[in-house]
Amino acid sequence: MSYSRERADPPAVARRKSQREQKVMSLLREAASAAHDRAAGCVRDRPTLASDAGTPPLTWMVARPTVLQVVVLGRQVQVDVRLPERAPSIACRVMGVTTNITRR
Repeated sequence: MSYSRERADPPAVARRKSQREQKVMSLLREAASAAHDRAAGCVRDRPTLASDAGTPPLTWMVARPTVLQVVVLGRQVQVDVRLPERAPSIACRVMGVTTNITRR
């Protein structure tokens, strides 16, 4: 007998997951075709991810969140951030935040 997550979900949960995935895909399609410029709320900046090709070129990006507070809670770290104001274009809005925690 298979216990895959897809088969283990009750029908109501599977329906909600499917509806959510469809909504996310719709938002991603909308963001892909939306304007990426200053008027849309984007900022001209360089990606911070390491690149083998050297310094990445300037590109239109979402404004970076501001780190307000970092608290160590046992083995976990709580990072509080302030998201930038909501941009007019969906392409220039924060969709998620990734944080890298390193030891000093």
